[in-house]
Amino acid sequence: MNVFITKLFILFLGITISSRENLTLKRDLVIDDVRISSTLDLEVQVDAKGQIYIANKDQNSIWLYTSGGILKKRISRSGQGPGEFNNLGDIYLDQNGMLYGLDGNLSKVAIFSPPSYKIRKEIIIQPVTGQSMQKVIAPESSCCMITFFPYITLRHPKQGKNWLYQINEKGNRQDTVLSYFDDQMFVYKQQDNISTLEVPFGYKTFLKVGPEGKIYLGKTDESQIRIFNKHGDFIKKMTIQHKSIPVPTKILDKYRSFAYSDNRGAQIFKKLLETDVIPNVKPIYDWFEVDDKQRIWMAVNTKDPQHYSVRIYNLKGELITKTELSKAVELKEIKDGYAYGVKKGEKGLQSVVRYNINGLNGE
Repeated sequence: MNVFITKLFILFLGITISSRENLTLKRDLVIDDVRISSTLDLEVQVDAKGQIYIANKDQNSIWLYTSGGILKKRISRSGQGPGEFNNLGDIYLDQNGMLYGLDGNLSKVAIFSPPSYKIRKEIIIQPVTGQSMQKVIAPESSCCMITFFPYITLRHPKQGKNWLYQINEKGNRQDTVLSYFDDQMFVYKQQDNISTLEVPFGYKTFLKVGPEGKIYLGKTDESQIRIFNKHGDFIKKMTIQHKSIPVPTKILDKYRSFAYSDNRGAQIFKKLLETDVIPNVKPIYDWFEVDDKQRIWMAVNTKDPQHYSVRIYNLKGELITKTELSKAVELKEIKDGYAYGVKKGEKGLQSVVRYNINGLNGE
């Protein structure tokens, strides 16, 4: 009897482990159009038809590709008129197919209507002194929300919080939805100059919008994802189990070697090392994304320097399955059985990749 129970337990354990390893991501589309292969971060949105919208920041234009990767339309262009951008930043596609484009320089959000994607209206945003606009989301039909982050200046050399505001159709800030810290930066002040440097292995903060307009907020050095409704009310937090991965000594040695060299920029690195702010362990994860089934995909760091362990969790923090993915890729959208990401190649040039998801059942 005990032998039978033991065998049954081993069989069950084998099934569980196998189910967690069966997820595969098969690349089936690459958009490596040289006209969008910028070193500026590409923003990607996908509609219900599988059409792909890419923010081409170099040309201040949103490029629409078919589900087969063929360029279908260029939405907007450089300029300062209606539907034009001077400094295109974030883009967002809402549940009704409305396309939002944020321009921090012009302090506006341009909204385009499907299927022609002609300009529907523009909202001129009331600026905030000492702050810049970073991200636009529209989890409900009442206009949009925009994140503002403070400039780092000689007068204000410390990092402040980011603020997510509800914006009305006149461009006025209404309710404060959320506040949170931005990515960890090192600020170096010297006489009349100020320099900033992203802290190696420092934390990053991600704000995502999932199904039903829920807002997901995560900090990469924490094992929790906090979930809020579209009004900023806290709903719950998802906590995962993780194992800390030390930063390899040879990488820290490279930083020290550079800091005490004659290379340009070495001085700020030297100051960075002297302040001892570089973490001893890697961030728990480098990014996360929420799919259309409210599952959280997390790019967890391991000892493998080339690949992430992409782990998929339910909202209880239970591991559903996992797979490997190159560290050159960050997933941006996961829906309808596909994962869409941005891949950084040589010299930082980027392409958009799509993966067919196999082995992950709907819940």
